[in-house]
Amino acid sequence: MLAARLIGDSFASIHHFGDDLRALGFVPVLVFLENRGEHSFEIRRSGFRIVLENGDRFETMPPREVISSLQRSKVPAYLLAPLIVPSILIARSIEEYNFDVARSLTLKALPSSLRFENGNAPLCRALSFHDPRGNERPFEEFQSAALEVVVEVVGGRPQEAPATPGGDRIGQPAENKVGTLVQFTVGLSREELP
Repeated sequence: MLAARLIGDSFASIHHFGDDLRALGFVPVLVFLENRGEHSFEIRRSGFRIVLENGDRFETMPPREVISSLQRSKVPAYLLAPLIVPSILIARSIEEYNFDVARSLTLKALPSSLRFENGNAPLCRALSFHDPRGNERPFEEFQSAALEVVVEVVGGRPQEAPATPGGDRIGQPAENKVGTLVQFTVGLSREELP
């Protein structure tokens, strides 16, 4: 099972990630995964794409690139160096912010590769996509956006060889479903805070 929610506005983005990712040109998405089947799946972050109705496609961004875009500089603290106490407080505040944002995004992000077994607990992870137009793109263009992902079936029961009318098996070896690629496409719901 795959479901996805597009984080639709700055308030929702700040609520989930501590900062407005849309203002920096990222499109944040929460992905919900559950394996109810008998096979295991290999899911790669690079296999996800957002597709807009006009055909525009967005690729995922590694969390470290998103984190580096969000990190704040300590230059303001150094500019206030003559005022020793306030500059230390400002530098400490900036360091705490950078640490909190990095920790939050790292914990919430989908890893670069994830093997999802039958019986694993349902999972919710974050993906960030780069929008070349940044926050200049009207959010209405995401109204009918879809999320595509290609996953790999990494294991399965052997398929039995077909039987003849007499009940004998034809001399073909059993086949494992290893390396089969499956594409999922789901519509993106939107989360906006009032």
